[in-house]
Amino acid sequence: MKYDIEKIANAIKFFILNDVKHLGKTKLMKLLFFADKEHLKRFGIPIFYDKYFKLPHGPVPSLTLNIIDSLNEVENYDLMEYANILKEHIEINQVNQNGFIFNGFKIKKPFNDEVFSQSELEVLKLIANKYKDITANKISELSHLLPEYKNTPLSEIIDYSKMANNQADYIEFLEQESKELESILG
Repeated sequence: MKYDIEKIANAIKFFILNDVKHLGKTKLMKLLFFADKEHLKRFGIPIFYDKYFKLPHGPVPSLTLNIIDSLNEVENYDLMEYANILKEHIEINQVNQNGFIFNGFKIKKPFNDEVFSQSELEVLKLIANKYKDITANKISELSHLLPEYKNTPLSEIIDYSKMANNQADYIEFLEQESKELESILG
């Protein structure tokens, strides 16, 4: 499997449709991380196939973050194809929730559950329900408590095997997937 921007777009829509509150860029990054972590633990493979980096506000899926950040850039040719696909599915707009302003998401195309397996949908539902009402700051704090976050140097990749609690059966598979993603990222 490879990185799929359609999955990211539909995950955002899934979270919106499941009434996840405070859904801005920061919270989205953590929801994707927790979903991949949970799917890795349960089924041995990630959902999104992104590389997670340890950044000051918690783990961040780097390609997804770069695509979202590039949506307003006119000349980011490296990510233009991904950004254009994402723009077809969602719109980013400013949201004011109780005086707190952040960039939120609005659905432009209907949700497509066919891009996900049954296990992926189960995990997305679990993550949406678990973190539905907490703020971006709180989910960031929670991510800082995880051993894979604590034990990874700042700005380094959080290894999939650590996210999966070192399940040795899947390390070789995940390393191969990581190499494929690296070729996409350049």
